[in-house]
Amino acid sequence: MGFPVVTAGPTGATGATGATGATGAIGATGAAGATGATGASGGLQVAGAYAQFTSQVAVTATVEASADVIVTCPAFTFDGSTAIYVEFCWQYVQTPGTISSNLQFVLFDKIGAAAAASLGLGPLQQTPAAISNNFPGGIWRSNKLTPTAAAHIFAMRAIVSTGTGYVTVGVGGAGNYLPGFIRLVYAT
Repeated sequence: MGFPVVTAGPTGATGATGATGATGAIGATGAAGATGATGASGGLQVAGAYAQFTSQVAVTATVEASADVIVTCPAFTFDGSTAIYVEFCWQYVQTPGTISSNLQFVLFDKIGAAAAASLGLGPLQQTPAAISNNFPGGIWRSNKLTPTAAAHIFAMRAIVSTGTGYVTVGVGGAGNYLPGFIRLVYAT
């Protein structure tokens, strides 16, 4: 006995589109993205190097090459194209005890950790003694420069023409001088 052969008929027309199904449940929140770079602000942008000191420094050196260190900034690496200000400040300066003597402040730059010595970039302030042992007020100076692409260590040093000069600072608070400092600020 054999099975009958059945031939399929023609395909019918496509039916109407069905109704949209219900919205599925909300999925879990994804991981947070990385934090973006900090934008420029309207204030000072410290480059990342700052140092302060709270004790008086006696200055007796008379030659720039062996100038007495007042304060040294920590090492900071630059890109070679960004300008900065090297700023320093202290509250009181006592010049040597002789009229017409002077106390001179010099900015130094040590390039690279392996460098044997710092390079004097020149005097930033000279305080002559109009009367012995006196200079009215403190010192605040700023010098704009563009460091090379390397690690730099900036320092403020001082020399005297004769005798002993003093840079006086303190710990702050009632009855005390404020600390002195050196800092690097982006020149934006």
